[in-house]
Amino acid sequence: MNPHPKLPVPQSLLRPLPKSQSKTVLLAVQAIASMAQAASLAIAAFFSQASGSQIDSALTRFYRLLHNPRLDDLQITKQFFSVLAQGRSSSWIPLDWTEWHPPLRMLWASVIVGTRALPVQSAVFCQIDILHSQNA
Repeated sequence: MNPHPKLPVPQSLLRPLPKSQSKTVLLAVQAIASMAQAASLAIAAFFSQASGSQIDSALTRFYRLLHNPRLDDLQITKQFFSVLAQGRSSSWIPLDWTEWHPPLRMLWASVIVGTRALPVQSAVFCQIDILHSQNA
């Protein structure tokens, strides 16, 4: 029995990515969802088990994905919004500021799905770069 069942991810979400990136992003999403954590070692362990590779190779694969300058996270976010908006007349997108490591603040954008807020994009800002009001 596979302890990490495949989770359904709409293929339209991954469509803009090259096939190799799409497969790795899909594995990462499955790892985070099934392991209920986003720690790099847990994700690498999932990669390792799914592919039969060594843990260090799986960790390298995950880090390459994260550091790939051709991976357009804004395009993935756009696709995610598009998939979630299908069949809806409107969607709520809450924004949340979080104090991070001083002097940094993180802004999260989420989408409301049922009773959950699914984070879809984040950005980190230095407090001195935020003019007047962070909400502006």
